[in-house]
Amino acid sequence: MQMETLQLERLVDDPEIRRAAAKTLKGFCLTYLPHHFPLDPSDFFDERYAALESVDIQRLEVIGFRAAPRPTLASLALVLRAALKHPDLYPFIIMLADTRSQASINAASVQHELQALRQITGQ
Repeated sequence: MQMETLQLERLVDDPEIRRAAAKTLKGFCLTYLPHHFPLDPSDFFDERYAALESVDIQRLEVIGFRAAPRPTLASLALVLRAALKHPDLYPFIIMLADTRSQASINAASVQHELQALRQITGQ
């Protein structure tokens, strides 16, 4: 198991492999945000990733069981990927939340991950 982890860490260190993996939302999550997705994604998550990635869907309601990474996908991963990969399509991203404290936590999470990504990619 430790050897697999070391090999995966070396792959993630390769910028070309990171770019190739990040072409999908799922790849972005597993490459840059693995600490938010510690379990292997279930089969139905492929459908969820595809729906969140679609630029044709204007409104999307995601319903799922408790402890599923719905908020992490929508409030963190999707926001980060849209801002970094498609700044021309999404020059302004407005994040919504139920409460002021949740909005603050979401914004702080995005800021924290942007700083971490800057360190990983050297940009």
